[in-house]
Amino acid sequence: QAAITAASAGDTIMVLAGTYNNAINVNKLVKIIGAGSSPAGTIISSSAGGSGGVIQLSASGTISNPILFKDLRVQPTGMAGFSVGTFSGSTGTDLSYINLTNVQVWGSNTAPGTEQERGLYVDLTSSLHYANFVNCAFNDLHYGWYLHKHTPLVANSSNVDNINVISSEFKNNAGKGIYAEKLSQAIFNDCLIDGNGYNPAAVAANFRSGADINLKNGIYSNIHFLNCYISNNGLGAKEGTGLTIKGRDDGQYTANSAFVSGVTVDFCRFTGNERALRLGEPGVNNAGPLSVVVKNCSFINNLNTYGPMDGSAYGDVVNQSVAS
Repeated sequence: QAAITAASAGDTIMVLAGTYNNAINVNKLVKIIGAGSSPAGTIISSSAGGSGGVIQLSASGTISNPILFKDLRVQPTGMAGFSVGTFSGSTGTDLSYINLTNVQVWGSNTAPGTEQERGLYVDLTSSLHYANFVNCAFNDLHYGWYLHKHTPLVANSSNVDNINVISSEFKNNAGKGIYAEKLSQAIFNDCLIDGNGYNPAAVAANFRSGADINLKNGIYSNIHFLNCYISNNGLGAKEGTGLTIKGRDDGQYTANSAFVSGVTVDFCRFTGNERALRLGEPGVNNAGPLSVVVKNCSFINNLNTYGPMDGSAYGDVVNQSVAS
């Protein structure tokens, strides 16, 4: 933190190998480059808890000079790894042009029922635009990502958009690898989503998932999963899935509905999930997602492991939206 405070906008901070036990606030345009993301590299950790992150994001980069985190390991205990805003807060933070390269976020899987360990968190009214994640990991957390949107009765225009996630992994997260209540113009390419949603003590335990794109309160488009391997997610959960995509426009969400279109799932492999891919939400009448293309995918052993008989339809591709 002392180096960030002393830096001028545009500076690069080189961080030697070792463990740095303090949360930091990145409040200016800097590049923070460590000595590697392995346990022998640069580790930034904190168990301070609270509503923020080990790395609190409060500044933007530019299109030609983004904020950069590279070759680091972040270890949160009972808090977020990277946080835009504060947990369940409405800070209205609006950030753009942030890149992560070879950054690993590893949690402790402590207290999975609290939602406190989140690899990347964006609060209820905050936004993140033009962010790239290359060769990153978000593992052993409650949620790998949690992109939070305000309650259905309070409209706001916050979004997470123009996101590229390449050759990254979301593994062994207790509740969900990815949980997105706002997401648009997003590409997940060559990603591994494996072993998430394994803990019955997790929040929303019936809906444990590899990636739950559960959009609320806005208009969203162009969400693409390409060349991804999605495996062993949501096992034993009543409504468990490998990947689910829906726009909430039912019941309590009628006044501030979500509409989603332009979903592509291409060259993905779904193996050993409770259900492979589900569109729409069981038990309601979601209008979409619309304009969905699923092609060149393989589906292997996505079989029911939930014991009782009260779960919704099982299978490889389950459409529970109104759209054909």
